[in-house]
Amino acid sequence: MDKRIVRTRRAILVSVLEQTKDKDLDEVRVVKVCNDAGINKSTFYLHYKSIEDCVKAIVENLEASVAEYAATVNIQQAHVNPSIVVNDIINVIIANADIIEKYKGSRLAIPVTEKLQKSAITTICTNNNIQPGTVDYARVSLIVYAVTGLVLNADLKNDKDILFTALSDMIRKN
Repeated sequence: MDKRIVRTRRAILVSVLEQTKDKDLDEVRVVKVCNDAGINKSTFYLHYKSIEDCVKAIVENLEASVAEYAATVNIQQAHVNPSIVVNDIINVIIANADIIEKYKGSRLAIPVTEKLQKSAITTICTNNNIQPGTVDYARVSLIVYAVTGLVLNADLKNDKDILFTALSDMIRKN
């Protein structure tokens, strides 16, 4: 995808997340998003039909990113050498720390996080032939929920070592 499109969509995302810190989604205005993102309304409407369409696209993009990463998780490898998986997780988190920090303060965080967790669990279990209702399914679910909790509660820029240790210990124990 063209770097300008990526940059514009990221600016829109940041603006929407910033506005949803203290507003419900129906209170977010395109004009304010555009001003904060440094774009004009016509540019916004080239990408999205409405704020709702914008948020839907953001969530779909997040789900696709989570599913893409989750598809690479090998549960057997994670048990044998958790540091490889943990390093991958932390690298993804750190690379997106600025967006995650804005996301954490947004009113969108809880409902979107629930969707992302379900997507990650389903993808990891499907790709590793793990059936719902099994102990392994419960372990994957526990790890996904714990990773989410750590990410949503940690200072991502300063707690990298703490995240690494906590995630490694959790995967090793499960």
